[in-house]
Amino acid sequence: MALHFASASYWAKYGLNSYAEWLVDTEVEGLYRTHKRALQQLQWKGPSGRWTLREPIHQLNLTQLAATYPDARFVQTHRDPARTIPSAASFVWTIQRLLTPGMDRVDTGRAAARLFGSALERSTRAREDPALDARVIDVAYRDTVTDPVGTVQRCTTPTPSGSTAKCSGETSARIASGSGRCSASHDSLRPHRLPAMHHGQVRSVQASKRFRLNFERSF
Repeated sequence: MALHFASASYWAKYGLNSYAEWLVDTEVEGLYRTHKRALQQLQWKGPSGRWTLREPIHQLNLTQLAATYPDARFVQTHRDPARTIPSAASFVWTIQRLLTPGMDRVDTGRAAARLFGSALERSTRAREDPALDARVIDVAYRDTVTDPVGTVQRCTTPTPSGSTAKCSGETSARIASGSGRCSASHDSLRPHRLPAMHHGQVRSVQASKRFRLNFERSF
């Protein structure tokens, strides 16, 4: 998406809040034609198989994405947005301060609320199309922690049974080795544990009760 100059990474890295506003307000023509060509180049003469991609901002253009990849299936994970968006805003603000030390965390929080909130709203509207909605698998974040193998199986069915078994086996192996262990508590919808300095920044962004109340009213 960055190759088409329509990526939230520009906002996240450089603190371009006006760019985030543009991204929300603009239907970027040809975005996924460029996206598809990039994937084709990467896979040319390479291994065959299905791509597995992860990008929350796809929700801004879910209809265009689905039209470009008519055989794609989508997994939408669900967490409490009033908790996760302030955490994401804090993380983005930390990155932005590396290049712009005086970056205002309140401005970053507002931009994050609008960007991620609009993404959620637009994907919800897109899923009013029954054909598109049928291609989406909804997964509670808690399920990825309490039952990762079962969640993988649900997300990979009905792919070929061998692929499903392979994914489940790899997931089980990662859990057994400890490399796939999640740091969040099983009963939480809270963000992952963060280093002490960053955790303090999370609290500072989340401190605005007015922001939290307004956001909860919106969702």
